[in-house]
Amino acid sequence: FYGLAAVAFCAKGPAGLLPIVVVLVYELATHRWHGVTRMRAGVGLAILALLVGPWWLLAASVGRAHFVRDVLQGDMMQGYDPMRAWSWRRVVEPLGTAVTILLPWSLLLPFAIPWASGRWKRPRAAGERLALLWAITVFLLIAVSYRQRWRYYLPLCVPGALLVAGWVRTLRTPCQTAVSAVAAWVIVGGALATGETYLTARHNRGTDLRAIAHAVERAPAPAFAVDAPELVLSFYLDRPILAIRDPAELHQLDGPIFVIVKKLVGGEPYEAVADGFVNGRRVVLLWKR
Repeated sequence: FYGLAAVAFCAKGPAGLLPIVVVLVYELATHRWHGVTRMRAGVGLAILALLVGPWWLLAASVGRAHFVRDVLQGDMMQGYDPMRAWSWRRVVEPLGTAVTILLPWSLLLPFAIPWASGRWKRPRAAGERLALLWAITVFLLIAVSYRQRWRYYLPLCVPGALLVAGWVRTLRTPCQTAVSAVAAWVIVGGALATGETYLTARHNRGTDLRAIAHAVERAPAPAFAVDAPELVLSFYLDRPILAIRDPAELHQLDGPIFVIVKKLVGGEPYEAVADGFVNGRRVVLLWKR
């Protein structure tokens, strides 16, 4: 268990440790502190250190400045900071995303969750408790993080499906329920596939970086992004784009460099050399000699 969590951490950073948090919450809720002692935390931490530590040491020794700025500060600290850029949209958006990613199971969860909660104290309801705490813990931890993406809520599908499956088993007509569930899945799955195809086509029509790519190829230099999707830019431009979180850092960078921004930076030493669109939003390529 700890070995697989370490592999997940190497692949996705701190999000890979979510399973350990889920088990910790489950043990505390079910067996209090006695349950925590059963997790063998000492052995687990040793396994995590042995599997994850060498990568950290290698990354810190090879490129310490980039590692600290891009990985520790930019990706892990700012990406997971729950208080960064706080707004009411941050409260509503996670709920809508979770409902969408769980379709068609989200249509039945209002019935499955009360059923699982009602069985909480039954001795043979360990599965229901685990699935319920699993779903709640994962949702809350992802919802409070700054970086919100649709795919981040995919881990909710497993506990959500388990809760619905347990509730469906209690119904009197499992055959008819199964047919209805399959029909609902086909309808919702077809609608989602059609909608995703349409959205992907619209997204591709709204992304045009040919002028920026041509300008970058003519004068190779390091490229940075300020308040712009660096991952999308890296994919389309086929080169690494480093993210700058604080626009004030622009004055500390030495040329020649490229900077991609959403809004023009007035005055010297930057000049606009090309522009483009990402998902329908304009971005500008700046050049500093």
